[in-house]
Amino acid sequence: MIPIKSIGRTLTEMQELEAMAAELLKTARKLPPGPVRHDLLKEIGKFRARIAALKTKGKMSGMRISCERR
Repeated sequence: MIPIKSIGRTLTEMQELEAMAAELLKTARKLPPGPVRHDLLKEIGKFRARIAALKTKGKMSGMRISCERR
């Protein structure tokens, strides 16, 4: 089982990562068009996809935990 404190901390960490990604995106959009900007936007997109995958994995774990308690 995952302790409730760990779940809360993880949710907070996910929110912090999402906020970081949003700030990175905002900053990257200020760069002049070109290959550097394109590459940075692509990397930020990958970062956001990884965050989404972690959130999905966390939701799946939560579902498994609730089934074990029955």
